[in-house]
Amino acid sequence: PHLSHELQTLQEQYQQLQKEMHQLNATLQLESEHFLEPALLEEEIQHLQQEIQQKEIDKQALELAYLTLQEESAKYFQNLLPNIEKNIQNILQQIQWPRIQKVQLHGENLHLYLPEKNKVPPTSLSQGTSDLLYLLLRLALLDSITSHSPFPFLMDEALIYLDKDRQAKAFSLLQTLSSERQILYFTCDESLKGYATSTLHLGPKD
Repeated sequence: PHLSHELQTLQEQYQQLQKEMHQLNATLQLESEHFLEPALLEEEIQHLQQEIQQKEIDKQALELAYLTLQEESAKYFQNLLPNIEKNIQNILQQIQWPRIQKVQLHGENLHLYLPEKNKVPPTSLSQGTSDLLYLLLRLALLDSITSHSPFPFLMDEALIYLDKDRQAKAFSLLQTLSSERQILYFTCDESLKGYATSTLHLGPKD
C-alpha cells in the first residue's frame, strides 16, 4: 500500500510538471514580444523538462518494483495454499463441524463443499457460519506463516453470532490452541469468562 501511494503521488507530480511546462510554453509564445526576459522562461522550461525526465525514470522504477512485489506476493501465497488447506481440514476435524465438509482455495476464490451439495459460495452462509469459517481461515493462515514462531492471536467479539453449540466448539478449539500460542479475546459478554484461563477487566468498574 505504501509503494502504491508513492506511485500515485509521483504520477500526480509528473502530471503537474507537464501542466506547468505547457503553461510556460504558452506564456513564452504569447508574451515573448512584451516580456523583457524570454531567456528566463526558456531556462525554466529546460529545468522543468529535466524534472519531468527524472520523474519519468522514478515512475518507471516504482512501477517495476510494484509489479515485482505483486508477483512475489502471489508466488508466496500460492506456495502457502496447500499448507493452509491442510490446516483448515485439521481444524474442521478438531471441532467436528458437519456443516462444512471441505474448504479449498483457488487463488483469491474460496470454495466450500457441504455434505448435501457439491459446492456453495461463501455468501450463501449464515452470519454465524461465516464468522466461524472466517475464524478457521485466520487460524489456518496464522499457523502457516508463523509455525516456527507462534504470534499471539487477537479477536474482538468474533463469535457473538454463533449459536451456543458452535460457540462452545470454537472456544474449545481456542483453548486447545492456547497451549501453542497466546490467544486474546475481547468481549462484553460476561458469560464467556468460563472459557478463559485468565481475564482482565478493561472498562470502568461499577
